[in-house]
Amino acid sequence: MRGQIDRFLSIDGAGSFLANVAVGSRRYRITFKGPGGHSFAAFGTANPIQAAITSALTFIGGAALPLLAAIFTTGIATTYAVSVVSLLVMAVLGALGSWTGGSPLWKGALRVAFWGALAMAVTAGVGALFGTVAG
Repeated sequence: MRGQIDRFLSIDGAGSFLANVAVGSRRYRITFKGPGGHSFAAFGTANPIQAAITSALTFIGGAALPLLAAIFTTGIATTYAVSVVSLLVMAVLGALGSWTGGSPLWKGALRVAFWGALAMAVTAGVGALFGTVAG
């Protein structure tokens, strides 16, 4: 590397300090190989970062429909309505996350609905164990 760098400018921290002398650095080359739709050659392949962000945002936004199901039902019907609406919303949002990430819709829908149903079952089981089951 010696003789290859003619000039440099280093911005330290949040940009409050500029250094142009006495700066040392260590350089590491890190290579990650995996699927991702961030290059022209890989266009159309799944982008895991985009899929994860979309999934997180849709889960946050997807809480509204089960809440509406809870508001408009009473008694034991509330438990069933919230469960069914939640699973349907999770499946739709899982498919949406897969679509934005470039993978098959059914995989995302099945994955999210399966793990959501499992989480509901575990929650109901823990509730039954401690005698706090709704309904």
